Amino acid sequence: VGGQNGGADPDDPVFSYVNGLVYQEDIVQVRVTWEDRQQQTVEVINDSYLALRAGQFAWKTVEGLNAADEVVVGQTMEIAPGKEIEP
Repeated sequence: VGGQNGGADPDDPVFSYVNGLVYQEDIVQVRVTWEDRQQQTVEVINDSYLALRAGQFAWKTVEGLNAADEVVVGQTMEIAPGKEIEP
């Protein structure tokens, strides 16, 4: 899972994204839960996914869904104690 916030120049629009590769054939969608608890579901295309949204947000969980919308696999962002996510 990869993710980053855009907008290197102060005048650039700010965006956030999560992307990755999918190695399980039964995963057809990926659901991202962002730090503000908003969820976004995207299709797996060519064994990869990309979730993009306006604003600066970190992802909290990424879940792989099968055709029946069942969670097959999931990953939760874990931050070491005392560390913070940098904007």
